[in-house]
Amino acid sequence: MEKWVDAAVEMTGADRSALYALAGEMLLGTGKLLTEEGFTPEQLQQRVAVPGGITAQALSLLEKRLEGLFHQLIRTTHDKYDEDLAKLDAAFGTTVNRPRY
Repeated sequence: MEKWVDAAVEMTGADRSALYALAGEMLLGTGKLLTEEGFTPEQLQQRVAVPGGITAQALSLLEKRLEGLFHQLIRTTHDKYDEDLAKLDAAFGTTVNRPRY
């Protein structure tokens, strides 16, 4: 969200606090549709992304640019978790069985 706001401020001159409020409302609205209304992300995208429209183009760009990123994030956080547990094991002389991903 911060990177989105930074880019919007830089490229449009929009007010940073207004953009944070807008981003928060977008996240809150999306969260409510997912949790309270039972939509899936795919269903929401189908409802708001007109083929060839602005949202569809943005989603296409995100899909291309984010390819593999979330796998890397999960791998990185799991590796750091394992590293931290190993330090605790060494410090306390314990070993904890941990599930692998």
